[in-house]
Amino acid sequence: MRDMQTRADIDALLRDFYTQLLDDALLRHVFVDVARMDLEEHLPVMGCFWEKVLFNSCDYNGQVMRVHRRIHDRERFTPAYFERWLALWNQTTDRRHRGPVAAAAKRHAARIALAMQRNLDRDDSPVIRPPAQPEPHAGSLSRP
Repeated sequence: MRDMQTRADIDALLRDFYTQLLDDALLRHVFVDVARMDLEEHLPVMGCFWEKVLFNSCDYNGQVMRVHRRIHDRERFTPAYFERWLALWNQTTDRRHRGPVAAAAKRHAARIALAMQRNLDRDDSPVIRPPAQPEPHAGSLSRP
């Protein structure tokens, strides 16, 4: 199994991921009934987003929080939604790719889910926690 290397890899991953997401018992309602997401319109936007994140090679200028805020105002995104979204992302990525770019995609997705949940819910509701990152070895830390 190889790592993600191109926009075509990202596009294939996204199509697989969103196909599963739109069939998911928990998330389908949010994406289909509430957001009324048009997959063919959404995929190129998400492809550019992930290409920018992973390869810094697309000029993505989307209004991520504004779009998600409008949907969240109609249907509150619960921690269960974020957890399921992230689990599907990680499963799809692991099924398709192995390597540092795939690992980076999973780390970024965890950060995105946590940041989005924190920004959308400014109260004391529970939030998902990203996977623990190993601490650097004490000998590798530089001192000022």
